Order: sequence, then C-alpha cells, then structure tokens
Amino acid sequence: MRLQSPHGSSDDTIDDTRTAAPELVYVRTGVNVAGGSVVQLNNPNGWYCMRSAVNVMGGLTIRLACEATFAMLGDDTTVLGNGADGDTGITVMGGTQVERDCG
Repeated sequence: MRLQSPHGSSDDTIDDTRTAAPELVYVRTGVNVAGGSVVQLNNPNGWYCMRSAVNVMGGLTIRLACEATFAMLGDDTTVLGNGADGDTGITVMGGTQVERDCG
C-alpha cells in the first residue's frame, strides 16, 4: 500500500507510478477552496481509496486510468453545486467530476 499526497509545488495530486500487479493506494487531498484542483490517478493496476474530498466554491476533477478501481470513503453531500454520479465527497457551490482516461 502506498500513500499518495500532493506532488510538487502545485495543489494537484498526481500518481504516475505504474505497477505490474494490483496495488492499493490511499489518496490524501486537501480542502479545495475557490480554486480548481485535479487528482490524476494513472496506474491501471491501482486500487485507489480516497477520503471524502471537500470542495468549496471550486472545481475538483478526478482523472482515472481506464482500468483503475476507485472508491471514496465518507459522506456525499452537494449544496448549490453539481457532483458526478456516485460518491464524490462534500461539495458546496462548486463541482466535482470523475473522468476515465480510456483513450
């Protein structure tokens, strides 16, 4: 199991590690307030687990490798915003979306 946290000096979280076998990865993200944030999870063998993302007056995009597995732990609440189908965390006056990179 690996713990993935923000990469570099940006607020984005990126996992570029590709493994030959399935790997459990716990993804930590911060609170996104009045900005845009991207979480890129590129390991096709990744089994990603993320604590509920908190998104206030901003946008959060989660980009997954096509074959990756993803689960969000915690509550799913949207107030004056839009969220993707399924568990996307807590969103207030913002938007959260999950995209699969299958191309």
